[in-house]
Amino acid sequence: MASGAFSADSVALKGEHLHSDWVGMFAGGDVGLVPSLMDRIRIEVNQLGKWIQPLSIDSVAQAVAIGFQKERRARAADLFLSPYGIDLPQFLSNGIHLFGDATAAVIRDRIEQYRLDCELLVFGHANAAKHRRAHIFSAEDPGIIKRHSVQMRVVRPEYLVALWLQPGGASTLRRRERAAKLRESVEFNAELLADLKARYNF
Repeated sequence: MASGAFSADSVALKGEHLHSDWVGMFAGGDVGLVPSLMDRIRIEVNQLGKWIQPLSIDSVAQAVAIGFQKERRARAADLFLSPYGIDLPQFLSNGIHLFGDATAAVIRDRIEQYRLDCELLVFGHANAAKHRRAHIFSAEDPGIIKRHSVQMRVVRPEYLVALWLQPGGASTLRRRERAAKLRESVEFNAELLADLKARYNF
């Protein structure tokens, strides 16, 4: 990702593809929940269309919000309801009968106040009539989407590898190592990289 000057040192470390055109990066106090969270979000994104089908910013943001909220509710229910052997729908329909007004209110408040303590930064290209426009937005507890207006470019990993491998100072050991990691990803197009290397003679 670039904002003003080229910068992509963290691309391969804390980001995962949600779609061919969209990547989610994460940060927070409990990153152990990230695999489950990202899988849940990918399920929602996959319902929008095929992996390579261009998607609108609105549809992707909504899918991320829904996945985030589902993960939060699932973890809250597991924490506060599973010890009693019930799930969230059972609690919502029969919680007062099972626990009484006061106790049910306390449990409900704990579920509503539970937070994932994790924030996502999602960026990618949205479908447009004449060109594909880059977008960036964040998702945070309890599943709130915030769009950001910044100058940025989102490029395919093949172009990052090409930048890192070209002579003239960009080809540091650290970037060569990261280039190798990117080349191992399932989304990487080796033919495109070969074409870039032949075209620019490096």
